[in-house]
Amino acid sequence: MISNKLINRYAIALLEIAQEKKIDKVIFSNTADFIRICDANRDFYHLIKNPVFLGARKIAIIKKLFTDKFDEMFISFIRIVINHGREHYLKEIFLEYLKLYKTSLGIIEAEIITAVELDDDFLAKFSSVVKKLSGFEQSELTNKVDEHIIGGFILKFEDKILDASVSEKLRQLKKQNA
Repeated sequence: MISNKLINRYAIALLEIAQEKKIDKVIFSNTADFIRICDANRDFYHLIKNPVFLGARKIAIIKKLFTDKFDEMFISFIRIVINHGREHYLKEIFLEYLKLYKTSLGIIEAEIITAVELDDDFLAKFSSVVKKLSGFEQSELTNKVDEHIIGGFILKFEDKILDASVSEKLRQLKKQNA
């Protein structure tokens, strides 16, 4: 629980600074790029999280790799996080920043899990349901396929889960009959 609060506080601080300096779009792009780099290069990600390497060495590596690619304030933020010994949370802080940034623009992220890929018409209908239920102006809906749910769907947004899957209905029936 402490880590969630910590991640949220750092992400809020980054968002507030970025908005104050009017570079929130740039920082949004930098955070998305940093996450992509961590996902694509596991060695880099593990180096950043590795407690054996000193913070000064990690900062030097980040400066060398990203000075030309990322905003100076973004690199300074990473340096602060590393200096406080929180570098193992960097990716999660940036994921939270992306969510907070989108929320500040009136965009909600949602995920729908189905047994088969949904076409654009169904996605649009679910997107309007998410907007209506959440009160947001826009929604970014991603479709994840999981054949284990058999049929129906699981809709996730904010801290809500709407499980209308066949597998959940079967679990409920089994529970009632046990």
